[in-house]
Amino acid sequence: GNAAAFALIPLLAYLGQGLVTITDPALDWVAWTSLGVIAANTTKPWRFDRAPIVPRLAAAVALGCVLLLIPAVANAQSRIGASEAAGRSEHLLGLNRPLEAVTVAGEATRLDARRATYWGRFGTALSAAGSPSGAQAAYVEAGLREPWQSVWRRDVALQWLALGNGAKATDALREAVRIDPHDAISIDLLARLALNSGDPASAATYGDRAIALYPGRISFYDAAVAAHERRGEWDIAERELRQALEYASEPQQPQLHLSLASLFEATGRRTDARSELTWLLAHAPNDPDVAALKARLGSE
Repeated sequence: GNAAAFALIPLLAYLGQGLVTITDPALDWVAWTSLGVIAANTTKPWRFDRAPIVPRLAAAVALGCVLLLIPAVANAQSRIGASEAAGRSEHLLGLNRPLEAVTVAGEATRLDARRATYWGRFGTALSAAGSPSGAQAAYVEAGLREPWQSVWRRDVALQWLALGNGAKATDALREAVRIDPHDAISIDLLARLALNSGDPASAATYGDRAIALYPGRISFYDAAVAAHERRGEWDIAERELRQALEYASEPQQPQLHLSLASLFEATGRRTDARSELTWLLAHAPNDPDVAALKARLGSE
């Protein structure tokens, strides 16, 4: 008996969709407009016995709702198409068909250019297709849409590395860490770049910071331990290797024991080195590095 009841249709559709998926913020107006129409028409008791103009008013309200929903439906279709295209591009990358993935991922960015994740997948496809500069441009677009996410700056850095420009990669990684000081992956990459560029002091600082943030990530110990060894800080390197062993899974342990043995050998602690060798011969007897260590230590 009240034309405003038509506003319940988009309202319930919005709420129903919200139960099963993340609602796009651009559609929030649907709920607020519907609630406003209902609220504006409930200041007086509804009268069901007087409605001579209800059909005409109902038709007008229904037409208005349809006109409002047309762009929303078109936008939803575009977003669905973009999501499907992004999924296909990921599937094509899994099949090692990067050129096709580039085309499909580019379609996702055309259908829904607002989402950083689609630009990120476009960048991944371009990188796999051998276009680091194109991938960089895509990651920059992703960063413009999600400036609070450090991953996009890190991806830009990786493309600079693919282009052979370590200085630019370092700058991009520093920007990533500025955005997110807890981005341990970017910090570890900074440690590795510093080590490769002959700056063990910075490598040790970054490496220790990455370990402190994520001590269970065994790969983070590589640059830190190597940096401390280059600086002659053998006690810190040993402490970090032993800490890594506390977190290491069984397959990771032989390499850590080998690193410990090499550290002991380098510092003249041959008894400790042979103790590690004994462990290695029991757990990784066929490793060529273990055989080389055994040859160096001799049989005494």
